[in-house]
Amino acid sequence: MIKNIILGTANFGLNYGIKNKYKKLGIKKIKKKLINFKKKKLNFIETSQDYTNVEKLLGNLNTKQFKIITKFSFSENNNFVFDKFLETIKNLKTKNVHTVLFHNSSDLLKKNGEIIYDEMLLLKKKGYIKKIGVSVYKTKELKKILDKYKFDIVQVPINIFNQTFIKKDFLHYLKKKKVEIHARSIFLQGLLLLKDKDIPDKFLKDLKIFQKWNLWLKKNRTTNFDACLNFITNQKCIKKIIVGVDNSKQLNEIINFKKSKKKFNFNMMKTKSSRVIDPKLW
Repeated sequence: MIKNIILGTANFGLNYGIKNKYKKLGIKKIKKKLINFKKKKLNFIETSQDYTNVEKLLGNLNTKQFKIITKFSFSENNNFVFDKFLETIKNLKTKNVHTVLFHNSSDLLKKNGEIIYDEMLLLKKKGYIKKIGVSVYKTKELKKILDKYKFDIVQVPINIFNQTFIKKDFLHYLKKKKVEIHARSIFLQGLLLLKDKDIPDKFLKDLKIFQKWNLWLKKNRTTNFDACLNFITNQKCIKKIIVGVDNSKQLNEIINFKKSKKKFNFNMMKTKSSRVIDPKLW
C-alpha cells in the first residue's frame, strides 16, 4: 500500500484536470472520499487559500483529524501573513495547520519577500504551523529561492515526462539544503492517462511525444496508470506525493497499487517541451 499520499482538494470546488470528466465533486462524494482516506490511516490533505470555498467546505466537514497543508499567494497590496493565516484557520475551523507553502515562489523575490518570509517564520516559532515550504515549477526558480531562504519542504512537479527535479546533481543540492521533496502532477493533471485519440488539440504540435509514450506502454506491456505509479514509487528521494482523484474508486486504486518487479527504462520518456510539461502554458 502506498502510504506517503497527500490528498489534493482542488477538484472539491473547482473544475480541475485536463479533461474535467467529473468536474467539481459533490458533497456526498467528498465525504465518502475523506472517510475512505482516513480508514486507510492516511492523514495529509492539501488545499490552498486560493480555494476559499474549499477551505470553508473542509471546515464544515470537521477535518481536524487530518494534517492540513495549505498554500498562500500574495500580491503587492497583500503582504500580511498573519492576517491571511487568521482567515485560513477561520475557514478551516482549526487553530493550526501542519504546513504552509508559498504558492508562487516569485512572491519571495518581490520587494517585500523577506518580510512575508519572516512573518511565516514567526508563525512557525509560535507553533501555529509545523513546517514551511514553497511550490515551484522549475529548478532555476527553486535554486534562486533556496539560496536566499531556508525551507522544510519543496513541492515540485515530477512525472514520466518531467524528470528535471530528479537529476542526481539537483537531488544532491536539495539533500545538502535538508529539504524534503513533495511531488505533484504525477499524472500531469491526467494528461499522461489519455489515449492518443483523446489528446486535446492544443497538444497537436507535440503529438509525437504522446505517440512515443503509447508505443512505450505497448512495448513494456503496461498501462499508463501503472507506469506513472511505478515511476513515482521508484523515486526514493520523494517524501510524499500529492494526488487528486475524482472518486473513491480511483483513490483505492492508487492506495492499493503494487509496484512491479519489472525494471522499466523511464529515462527515454522524459521531454523538455514546456508546452507539454508546464500546465501554466496550457
